[in-house]
Amino acid sequence: MQEQNIQIGRIPAVVYGTGSENVWLFIHGKQGCKEEGASFAETACANGWQVISIDLPEHGERRGGAEELVPWTVVPELRSVMEYIRKRWRRTALRATSIGAWFALLAFGDAPPEQALLVSPVLDMEALIRRMMDWAGVTEAELEARRTIPAAFGETLSWDYWQYVRAHPIQSWDCPTAILYAVGDALTERETLEDFAARFGCALTVYEEGEHWFHTPEQFAVLKDWERLQTAEPLEVVAALIWDSDRFLACQRPENKARGGQWEFVGGKVEPGETKPQALVRECREELGITVSVTDTFLELTHRYPDVVIRLTVLHAAITEGTPRLLEHQALRWVTVEEMEKMPFCPADRKIIERLRQI
Repeated sequence: MQEQNIQIGRIPAVVYGTGSENVWLFIHGKQGCKEEGASFAETACANGWQVISIDLPEHGERRGGAEELVPWTVVPELRSVMEYIRKRWRRTALRATSIGAWFALLAFGDAPPEQALLVSPVLDMEALIRRMMDWAGVTEAELEARRTIPAAFGETLSWDYWQYVRAHPIQSWDCPTAILYAVGDALTERETLEDFAARFGCALTVYEEGEHWFHTPEQFAVLKDWERLQTAEPLEVVAALIWDSDRFLACQRPENKARGGQWEFVGGKVEPGETKPQALVRECREELGITVSVTDTFLELTHRYPDVVIRLTVLHAAITEGTPRLLEHQALRWVTVEEMEKMPFCPADRKIIERLRQI
């Protein structure tokens, strides 16, 4: 795997791999460095992507430098790095760890990459700093009066940092995202992760044995397998948007399948040699016993589940022969958009509902 050291303004970086229009931006966490991107690059470059990894302030080649690891420095830097990347690569993706993920969420919320992988991400910095203040026995009034307070656990509490965090919550993140979270993570509570994943439609993988920092051979193996799954080429699938007046046909998945009991629009994967309309006609026949005519595309999206990454094409379809029957699903319903919003739909299909709501 080829490596090339470059400089993006004052930011040292290394580019892994060659000859691709696609690139992952790798952002390390605290106490990390750009060279940590090499392990991820082994996986990403094998799939035809390059990886560009940078040193954050106070890390790697920037230890002892003038810049501090504070968001009002890091966020503009990351935006300049992304601007550099987008001028040279056609497709961009993000792989970030810990506080690096938080910086990235702040920097790219208005213009996110094509996809993102976050490992042990810090997602609610305000809640984390509040806990640190409790650990250190520091009140908000004390912090305001003293401005900075070194804590016994190695961190320095900062009033300016605290005020920045409170003024800049994570409010938008429109990007297909997968998160790897370890139950032993002491920096981010599981409830915070689950709320974030639900709010922004992220695929959340929970590792029962790990901690915030993946450091044992077993933990690294879990991380590597997860990265390999999440960087694989998406599975091409299709779904049918079949409607009657203001109602749409929805199907409930069997309990013994992945996402069992959740609702979806009928469809399935595209087999080798099939066009997407051909695949949808076959799936409707196999799953519902109906013949459909397929017209134009309603929506295309990529969604990252913990167990699979899909590229979903939703096609308009109409029943030309037969009545829908329960051949593979456990229930069928004709429902309005308002009714769909109250039903447990698969996360990818919820994006279809969001688009329907806009019509």
